[in-house]
Amino acid sequence: MSLRPTLSWLCLIILYFLGTLPVAGTQALAAVSGQEAFYLAVKEFEALSRERQRGMRRDSWETLEKRFADIQAHYPGLAPEALFYRGRTLEELGDRSKKKDDYQAAHDRYADLTRLYSTHPLADNACFNQAVLLAVSLRDELAAITRLNVLMERYPESDLFPEAMELRERLRDKKPSPSPSPPPVETKPQSKELRSVPLGNDAAQGPPSPLPSPENAPHPKAEERHRDADDRATAHQASLYAEAAARWRELLADKDKAGIRENWLKLEKDFLAAQATAPWGDMAAKAAYQAARCRYELAVRSGSKGDWLRAKDLFEDTAKTYPEHALADDSLYFLAEIRMSRLKQMEEGRRTALELIRLYPSGDMRLKTETLLQRHAPRAERVVPPRAASGATTGAAGTALLEQLGLTMKTIMVDAGHGGHDPGAVGNGLRESGITLDLAKK
Repeated sequence: MSLRPTLSWLCLIILYFLGTLPVAGTQALAAVSGQEAFYLAVKEFEALSRERQRGMRRDSWETLEKRFADIQAHYPGLAPEALFYRGRTLEELGDRSKKKDDYQAAHDRYADLTRLYSTHPLADNACFNQAVLLAVSLRDELAAITRLNVLMERYPESDLFPEAMELRERLRDKKPSPSPSPPPVETKPQSKELRSVPLGNDAAQGPPSPLPSPENAPHPKAEERHRDADDRATAHQASLYAEAAARWRELLADKDKAGIRENWLKLEKDFLAAQATAPWGDMAAKAAYQAARCRYELAVRSGSKGDWLRAKDLFEDTAKTYPEHALADDSLYFLAEIRMSRLKQMEEGRRTALELIRLYPSGDMRLKTETLLQRHAPRAERVVPPRAASGATTGAAGTALLEQLGLTMKTIMVDAGHGGHDPGAVGNGLRESGITLDLAKK
């Protein structure tokens, strides 16, 4: 009896079971931490909100909403924040598309936040956002009043309590104000202009909606609810940064603790967490810079190439994200120093150093950068910063430093030394002062 059919069936069975095994990493997020993923997503949200052309594309907002959904699913510690930004993302999409489904989806995300994370600091903001969406965009005033009642009952200490009470009273009293000249109604910035522009295949049909009447006008404080959340995040960020900065000073002062790798990694994570709390807050750039410094200090002690590469990436991201901040040139200097002195990436390091000099000609890191260039300049090459191009003397090897500093040379003063009452060494009929004077004259 031939064994060929039996072996064939056996191979098929083995292949079947191999095919059912999951492929490792297929559903994993990119190799970044949760705080980094959330920070990058928030940065994209801010960019879409500012950029008119990209902000009018539906797929841009839908892709961003999926990014926040992935963060919510894979990083439970950031789930409430990610869920809140899912609501904000869909609300921004609704402001541009005028589609009720988009507003309803935003409302549902806020509802999930208040239901799943009722004690989170963002829960009252989500509840207020629900009420505003119901009153303004979904035209369900009774449901809006219900949500406002819930907010005031659950969160009596909320800073949104006065606004919630004011909006509830306005919704209850539908009669126009008896005053002869009612105040103008505030609307969201650019809302009229943006809503009149079609949004891909989901453009609203028919003529644009008329301006809101005083009776159903948006709540004057509607746009401020996001600013309130941002202010609270900024204050929280300042607190987190202050705590991390205190531990930074303690770590530098304690040699024993500074030699433990986990201490630097935890401190780096804390600074990144402070940055992610409010990516455009007052302390965001400082937090990002300090996170990079933590990895730099760790790399100095470990000598690990992986640590140097990580520090390089953190400094580069800080310089690109906050180019107007006072620490941008500091970040570029450390980036150039790591590339040239640690990773031996000479060409990339020189380009970084020259870019620093070009972007920040009056910065306090310019002199250190020029010294770095001089220290690593090949003998056969001379790296001249941009400002040295006009009037710099070239030719002699002794002028290399002058060229690096962007200076010119007109007169050389030589001090022979000795002379007068100090003849120097005397012997064999010779005086040191005479010999040095003869050499100086030559």
